[in-house]
Amino acid sequence: MFKTPDGWELTQVGLEHVAALTGASLSTSPAVAEAKSLRALLPSLKSDTAKAFLTEAIVCAEQSLFRAAVVLSWSGAVALLYDEIIARNLAAFNHEAVRRDAKWKLAKSVDDFGRMKEHTFLEIAEAISVIGRN
Repeated sequence: MFKTPDGWELTQVGLEHVAALTGASLSTSPAVAEAKSLRALLPSLKSDTAKAFLTEAIVCAEQSLFRAAVVLSWSGAVALLYDEIIARNLAAFNHEAVRRDAKWKLAKSVDDFGRMKEHTFLEIAEAISVIGRN
């Protein structure tokens, strides 16, 4: 507990203790509950890059920095797509990229995707069935 100009408030540890006693969640933000479920997913991520982005997104959400959390979550999702294409779909990706732009230099690593606009990358990922339209 700590004193504020408006009175006393419980710390996060105090809120969790009261919630455990009552069986109810007293969180002021649903982001805290979501952060717990997202933290449980972290060990299942194989990509260190995606794991780092998601970890930072969780911290941002817990601090009510929601715009930053969305941006970092998206960056983590794109990192997973990059890894998926490099691991399983690189030939199909390069073929479709060259079909769309004859000047495209074949991608060999994740860094090579940086030469392409994200919108184009996503269109190609959809065209080769890595992601769906919806």
